Amino acid sequence: MNRAELTKTHLSIPELAARWGVCQLTIRRRIKRGEIRCLRLGRQLVRIEIEEIERIEREARGR
Repeated sequence: MNRAELTKTHLSIPELAARWGVCQLTIRRRIKRGEIRCLRLGRQLVRIEIEEIERIEREARGR
């Protein structure tokens, strides 16, 4: 998967924080607790699949 494909199917922590209106630390904590599954590319690069994000959003809406 190249970088362009990754950005279409995944969001970074800052992008997800902006989407949900929370701080980046909130996202990092939820990842650490296992509430959000992520893809780690190296030590610092973390991406979250759009499908995972949509699953969490559906659960939050009670569906």
